[in-house]
Amino acid sequence: MSIIVLLVFYLVSISLGMLAIYLGVPTQYAVGFFAVVAVVLVAGYSYVITSSKNTKLIMRLMRMQKSDPMFQYNMAVMNGTKEDQLDEIERVLRKNKKSKDTVADFLFKKALLENNLTEAKSIVGGMKKSPLKRYNQAQCEILMGKYGLAREIPQTEQWMKHSIEAFIAYEQWDQAKYIEEMDASIAKAKGLYRVQQLALKERALREWPSKKPSRKRFN
Repeated sequence: MSIIVLLVFYLVSISLGMLAIYLGVPTQYAVGFFAVVAVVLVAGYSYVITSSKNTKLIMRLMRMQKSDPMFQYNMAVMNGTKEDQLDEIERVLRKNKKSKDTVADFLFKKALLENNLTEAKSIVGGMKKSPLKRYNQAQCEILMGKYGLAREIPQTEQWMKHSIEAFIAYEQWDQAKYIEEMDASIAKAKGLYRVQQLALKERALREWPSKKPSRKRFN
């Protein structure tokens, strides 16, 4: 399903609804019609954001949602500066105060951006039901040089396994392996996570270090 199809469906549905009202169709039927249209549109949108593999469509919808910092964070990762990423993280934290999992995950991202591995480990330790807990745990192990332990942590999605291998390849300064594993991760991921992995790959390749990354960069 493309964004053009969604928009055309929306415009046609609105036109039919207005015509029905003009022709004197009972209000309850007109309201019911609009309710069905709303459900279809919401379902289509939700599918794109959570389950689609159409990267271009996902990114178009994300760019349209400029008020949503969770979407704009990924755009900042792909094209922005470190400060842009931190700004979007702060927006996410302000807008999602009641979602403990979301808050914890973005505090984790913030800690890594600030090279604060101690804080990142503490945040992961406090996570309870977050679907990204094990994924974030593995990242901490990698940054401590414990690649074997990182691989032993079971992941809930196939894309996470490839992403972890890519992260290891990055720390080992193996660009070819990094590209191979990130491409596999992107291929397996869906919805928002697909764009997230694409953004991480593009940024890493754009800023690929001139030598093997040092673990001393973290405190």
